[in-house]
Amino acid sequence: MGKKDELKERIENNKEEGDFSGPASEEQIKKVEEALNVSLPESYKWFLRNYGEGGMFGFEIYGIVNDDIMPVVERTLVHREVGLPPSFVVIRNCDEYQMCLDTSKMKDGECPVVDWDMTFGARQMQEEYRNFYEYLKEQIEESLEDMEDDEL
Repeated sequence: MGKKDELKERIENNKEEGDFSGPASEEQIKKVEEALNVSLPESYKWFLRNYGEGGMFGFEIYGIVNDDIMPVVERTLVHREVGLPPSFVVIRNCDEYQMCLDTSKMKDGECPVVDWDMTFGARQMQEEYRNFYEYLKEQIEESLEDMEDDEL
């Protein structure tokens, strides 16, 4: 089973725990790329095409709600005003830091996911992921484990 199929199965099997806006169109994805002046990685575009925006088990991935509401654009532009590098795209708020796609390191259609905050900037830490698939998979797995622990 490929990465996409595995993630889709995890999400579909726990759909009652999820809240997604619904699929984004290719035109909407292009609007995001143009507004942010970046090329998005294929793994994140897959998420947008299938889920648009949203999450499950307490985590939310910024994306596209509709033509007028694009949280990924809004959050990225707000953080660029306070020093976010222009190649970074904010995909999640984790309170003290933001999880971002680092599009400056695009290779074979993919780029790493890094954490960034206004005080320290991009931190090269263990929590860096090679691509969005890895990041999303780990978030789902951790959230499922937390939910199972809460049920005990």
